[in-house]
Amino acid sequence: MSHTPDDPEQYVCESCQITHVGTPIHEPGTDFAEHDYEPPDACGACGGTSFVRIEEWAHHHE
Repeated sequence: MSHTPDDPEQYVCESCQITHVGTPIHEPGTDFAEHDYEPPDACGACGGTSFVRIEEWAHHHE
């Protein structure tokens, strides 16, 4: 059986709307092939620190 790679989670910076790929994290006790993702600490473009998952962006309201 072949492995299908995960699509990484994407996050949108609330300040400048630049999209970032999440950092993969591996939780102890889970299958090595399974990953969770977390947003970056800060936006590389503007330095913002607030991110929204891309799937939630269209419904995001401040």
